[in-house]
Amino acid sequence: MKFLDVYLTFPDKDVVKIGEIAFTQRDNNKEPASAFRYTDEFLSHPRAFAIDPRNLPLKNQEHICERAPEDIHSVFEDSLPDAWGRRLLAKKYAIRIRQTNLAELLIYVGANGMGALSYGGFSSTANQARITELKQLMKAAELFEKGEDIEQEYGLLFGAGSSPGGARPKALVSDDETCYLAKFQSINDRYAMVPLEAATLDLARQVGLSTPDWQVKKLGSQSVLLVKRFDVTEEGGRLHMISLKTLVGDQFYLKYQDLLNVIRRYSSQPQIDVPAFYRHLCFNALIGNTDDHVKNYSMLHGNNGWFLSPAYDLLPNVGENPEHALTFQSSAYPPSQNALIKIGVDMFSMSKQKSAEMVQQIVEVLSGWENMFNNYDVPKQDIAKLKKDINRRLLL
Repeated sequence: MKFLDVYLTFPDKDVVKIGEIAFTQRDNNKEPASAFRYTDEFLSHPRAFAIDPRNLPLKNQEHICERAPEDIHSVFEDSLPDAWGRRLLAKKYAIRIRQTNLAELLIYVGANGMGALSYGGFSSTANQARITELKQLMKAAELFEKGEDIEQEYGLLFGAGSSPGGARPKALVSDDETCYLAKFQSINDRYAMVPLEAATLDLARQVGLSTPDWQVKKLGSQSVLLVKRFDVTEEGGRLHMISLKTLVGDQFYLKYQDLLNVIRRYSSQPQIDVPAFYRHLCFNALIGNTDDHVKNYSMLHGNNGWFLSPAYDLLPNVGENPEHALTFQSSAYPPSQNALIKIGVDMFSMSKQKSAEMVQQIVEVLSGWENMFNNYDVPKQDIAKLKKDINRRLLL
């Protein structure tokens, strides 16, 4: 049996040890197992809260993980990177990801995960590169994707790039005041993803969605998207972050209704978050964001409780998928404007007039999508490939 300390950084930078994960080693005869227990110190803390209100209630008991074959509670897996970051961890520490406990991966993540949790010997300093080092990071990410074994090029990338989630190359960077998630173009991309995501973020903000601040930084012939981290506070503290995948119960193939139920149950400001989620649903349907799976939605915990995070990972249908990851009531195919209005009435308990006004406002903004993409220098061939899908959705 091994033990791993878990810490939480509050928004004002105060840090407290909140608990301990006990886990077994992976071997050929049995699946690994783990359990989590809150510390007495945290249970009596005036600002204590359940880090996972669904699966880890704030009680003095051992919480057994029953997520076989995974070996840690889902809220801790939220701290781990996905494909890109795990490849870097594997290279950096010479480990075999498929043969390594998720609990052991948390040890390698340490204080470098997204959100407020950190693991092992606590360090308040996460590994971040400077914005002035973006060009070196971009070069190292390209070499790493190509599989070129040039160890001296990877030092910076190993530190700054092994904690962010997602499948595409990215890294954590900062200047003197702000922390960013830097998103690079992948050698495997079929679209110019950097300007495309920036333009989609701009459209999302114009339709009224809460989005993180962002900027596009030109580096010679290429560009990088810098997205301001919404889990880092102005004081340099953290906001605890939990995916809706965790809150909905570890399922992937779900309906928007399932996520709405979670928001209604846990949000401390449902009067804001519920209509915001409806706006997000409509935006996804009309712009073609078919990669709307449950890990692309999160809630944050602040001084007043849980609230919906800003929208992130917003793109049109670059995967050319006919269906959305989430189902709109009975179908995963894009709904018509009338169907969206009906969803507002039936699912969100909105008046038909208010739903219709919101849908119409989003359609009006998105009718200028091509100009927006041109403003961000999205290549003309990319615009041409997306035109049929986006325009079809706006005319449904």
